[in-house]
This record gives sequence, C-alpha cells and structure tokens, in this order.
Amino acid sequence: MEFSSISVRPSVTLLRPHPHLFEINTWVWLHELSVQMKRTIRLGDVPDQVWDDFQSKGFDCVWLMGIWERSPRSRQIASIHQGLQKEYAKALPDWQPADVVGSPYSIRAYRPDPELASWEELEEVLVKLHDRSMKLILDFVPNHTALDYEWVFHHPEYYVQGTSREALNLPSDFFSVETAEGIQYLAHGRDPHCSPWTDTAQVNFFNPNARQALLHEIQHMAHYCDGFRCDMAMLVLNQGIRADVEKSSDRMGISRQRILV
Repeated sequence: MEFSSISVRPSVTLLRPHPHLFEINTWVWLHELSVQMKRTIRLGDVPDQVWDDFQSKGFDCVWLMGIWERSPRSRQIASIHQGLQKEYAKALPDWQPADVVGSPYSIRAYRPDPELASWEELEEVLVKLHDRSMKLILDFVPNHTALDYEWVFHHPEYYVQGTSREALNLPSDFFSVETAEGIQYLAHGRDPHCSPWTDTAQVNFFNPNARQALLHEIQHMAHYCDGFRCDMAMLVLNQGIRADVEKSSDRMGISRQRILV
C-alpha cells in the first residue's frame, strides 16, 4: 500500500484539557446535505461554511464516524435480520432495503467508502480543519473486521479459528471460508458478555503477525487524521481477552489452552 503523495502539514494546535469533540454520522450527514442542497454531496463537496460553523461553535475535533468502506456482506445480513428489521420500523416506519447501508463497524477495508469520499477528499478536509485549528478523528476497530475483509481469505491465521465440530455445535459463533488451504472456520467478533456479531470476524491478538498487520493499517490511516476513536478497545486489553477465552471455553466444553493456541 502506497502512501499519498500529498504532504499534509501536521496540526500544531494544542488541545485544551477537556476538548470538545463533534461526532458526525458521516453517511447520514452527507445524505442530509445532499437533500438540502438538491445535489449529491460527497465529503469533498461540503461547503467551507460548514467547517466554519463547527469552528464558531467551539469544537476542537471533528469525528467522521463511519467513513471507512462498509461490508456488502454486513449489509446483506442487516437487511434480513429480523431483530434489526423491527428496530428499522421503529426508527423509520416506511424504511426500504436501500436504506440499510450496513454497520460502520463491520469494516471491509480501511479506505474511504466510495459512496462517501476518496483519499484525496479526506486529505483536503484534514487541511481545512487544520486551517481552522481543529483536528480530525477517524474510526479504528482493532477487535474485529468484516467477513469480507481481505485478511479473511488471504490470512485466515490472523483470526481466532475453530473446528468443523465447533462450528456445527455453535453455528452463531463461527463461519466457514474457502481459503488456499481449504475450508476453515473462523470465529465471529464478540464481547464476552454479548452474543457474537455475526457480520464480523474476530482478530486473534495472540498472533504477532496479526498485531503487526493492524499496526500497518494504523500507520497508513495516520497520514489522514490526527487521532482515532477505537471502537470496542477494551476487548483487546488483557482482561478483555481473558474474559472472552474463559467464557468461550466454558461454552465449547474445551480447555482454555486450546483457544489460546
């Protein structure tokens, strides 16, 4: 992966002890701007006065939540999930399948979603925020990826793996994937206190190559922002991993050492 040739000067603005951060649901926000302006608005089309308005209201940071490429598989799962459909109807009684864009935290790739922006547009916004003494915050999800993230197919060893028997006994915990080594069974992402997120794959933090691959992603994204909001960050702390291992081993009826291998 090559870094952009555009040189974005670093922000030298010092944050106050309790900075004010403005979270934006990027997909919804750009859709609303498009409706207001009666034309398609991508990130690079946002008028300068919008950024001026954020500055005038005293915000130090802008968090563009959901800028990264969303997963088509996640969108498909979300479209047919009965529990989610009930929630859609509560929020939007006349919702249509086209309204379901997928989870912003089931990330297919750490690149701007083509429906929202390009790398060049993201860089331009970073410069505009710096010009207004503000910083840009983007998402990072270390615990899991989407089911169609490239690592799933080319580096399944980066994920927690199971056996065919475990996948058969716990179908909501695992999914199968065809790889160069044959069919493998990978675990869905999860919080040990909740049911698995069936549109995600659980990264194996005991694999040093997986950790290095995540660092590479961060190093690339860091060229386009000033910081990250780490979703479910507590799950990759030692106590989070330990709790997940203990609960998973109890549910599977296998040794805890088996999961750690």
